[in-house]
Amino acid sequence: MGADLREVLHGEQTFTYHVPICAGDTLTFEPHIADIFDKKNGALEFIVREVAVKNQTAALAGSF
Repeated sequence: MGADLREVLHGEQTFTYHVPICAGDTLTFEPHIADIFDKKNGALEFIVREVAVKNQTAALAGSF
């Protein structure tokens, strides 16, 4: 994303599980940028990143 990691602060994280994840499962992670916005007249910039996790049967196993 080109962000300077010295200026990045991790603000929030949630997990949603849709089906059980078991040992031996093959998981595929599909990240995407859901939103980009600023606050305080551009002094703070926010990037909302979401990741869908699918198992070997292409079922949605979880998201974060």
